[in-house]
Amino acid sequence: MVSRLGSWAETVRRIPHAVSGVGRGESVMVLADQVLVSASNFLTTLILAKYLNPEDFGGFVLAWGVLVFLAGIQMALIVSPMQVRGPRLGCEDSAPYYDRVLQVALLFGLACVGVIAIPGVLLSLSIPDWTLGSLAVPLGIAALFVLAQDYLRRYFLTVRRTGSALLNDLCTHGFRLCALFLLATTSTLSAAGALWMVSAASAAALFIGIFQHEGVMRLRITQLKTAGTVARQHWEFGKWLVANNVAYWFGSQSVLYVVAAVLSVSAVGALNATLAILGAANILFLSMETLIPVRAAAEYARFGRAGLDGYLRRALLVGSLAVLILAAIAGLWSEYWLSLLFGETYRGYGWIVWWWGGYYLLGMLQRPTTAALRVVGDTKSIYLASSMGALATMVLGYPVIKHYGLGGAMLVLCLTQCFVLCSLRIRYMHTASEEHKPRLAHANE
Repeated sequence: MVSRLGSWAETVRRIPHAVSGVGRGESVMVLADQVLVSASNFLTTLILAKYLNPEDFGGFVLAWGVLVFLAGIQMALIVSPMQVRGPRLGCEDSAPYYDRVLQVALLFGLACVGVIAIPGVLLSLSIPDWTLGSLAVPLGIAALFVLAQDYLRRYFLTVRRTGSALLNDLCTHGFRLCALFLLATTSTLSAAGALWMVSAASAAALFIGIFQHEGVMRLRITQLKTAGTVARQHWEFGKWLVANNVAYWFGSQSVLYVVAAVLSVSAVGALNATLAILGAANILFLSMETLIPVRAAAEYARFGRAGLDGYLRRALLVGSLAVLILAAIAGLWSEYWLSLLFGETYRGYGWIVWWWGGYYLLGMLQRPTTAALRVVGDTKSIYLASSMGALATMVLGYPVIKHYGLGGAMLVLCLTQCFVLCSLRIRYMHTASEEHKPRLAHANE
């Protein structure tokens, strides 16, 4: 244990030097790439909510939630281990390693096609009236191409080819937005058609990426045995990250599926249309996820726990004020924003925007504590907090939504955030008390 803490402290002490060594231009390009992805997702939501009927939009949201879940699994088992192991390898070892990881990513994408499409088709045949049955095949194809493109951009960011990542994302999201807008304005847009357009955009960018990724040309079927070795190593690294992803998904996304089952698929569309009004908050959260952990670690390395707490208090104050202002602007004129963006389709749902403001504020309050736990090396507490949120959702979700409708769904989401926040704060205070606890000398010393 002492050696682990020592190595962690040494890592934290090196962070300021590592940060100073990264060129400002590269940092700006990384941030620009992340903002591009967030802005594109926001605009995609606006287009779909405006041009799809509420039931189709709700169906797309539910299908996309499955894709988000799979992307989290890929992040935990493939991308996160690659981001840690790859940069440590020398030039001779890194190329074969990245080739094996690429093979694992491709196999994972193909497995996702089968996991989604085959059960979906069988269910649609056995339950002909099942609304989401028609989305099984396009969702499976979307999983293959969207996950492959997401892996590609993160590979480029890992090997510090930020220009390649930005170019590929420009192609992906540019193609996607143009295709969806043209299809929506020239013909009738459906949830299945939207998924096919998303797949086509990612496939086009992936084709461009073949010429950017030198490892694609080195792929060999005979290398699959060594790819299995890499897969096992990544599993040992990422299995707890997978558990955290499952807990987080159940705590935040499973409510939508309960709403679809208890109320209607159209109600899911209403929830996500109102959520889009506060979409600018996602850019704020994205920036904080990029900047806070690194700066907090630097403060911890220089000034210890007091410096870490001081920086996080400042970040919490600035972030909370920004969310409060945004929530007030969105809530006070919620019906106007809904009418401006989506026409008359979601008129009368403006009250949900206030709930989303509270939800985002609670999420904002969590972020500094989450960053602090990462800095002090207590990532297990983050998983436990996510598990508390997932447990609260599973216990409260059905009965509360059954009795209180959409208001009950928002209440469950906000209560889940409260449980997660309280769990994070309690655990962080516990780590602080452990640091200051006096240690008794051994009797033989």
